[in-house]
Amino acid sequence: MKFVYWTIAALVIFVAVLFAISNRHMVALSLWPVMDAYEMPAFVLGLGAFGAGFLCGAFMFWLRALSARARARMSERKAERLQHDIEDLREHEAHPDPQPPATAVVAPRGDVPQPIEKPAGAG
Repeated sequence: MKFVYWTIAALVIFVAVLFAISNRHMVALSLWPVMDAYEMPAFVLGLGAFGAGFLCGAFMFWLRALSARARARMSERKAERLQHDIEDLREHEAHPDPQPPATAVVAPRGDVPQPIEKPAGAG
């Protein structure tokens, strides 16, 4: 994989050098709010535009990757919590409590509420 990367990088560098050698003539660059025209070699303008586009694309890619990294961190935290729960359950299974706690409370017989009777003539 590194071979492919370096091959493509070398090709891009080679094309950029050829572009710079072939376009050494001066061009005038003027932007609307500024009245002065700046003269520079054509390859600076071309490679500068290419570099600016590359940086903008890299920034947009980084912004899109933020949400994926956030989801990955959230999933990692959830996996750690679940792993901790599994370890707790295995520990509980290996050393069970001798007496399970009572879960139901029984009221004395006299404290049981009596049903309410309907008045005569209702419904």
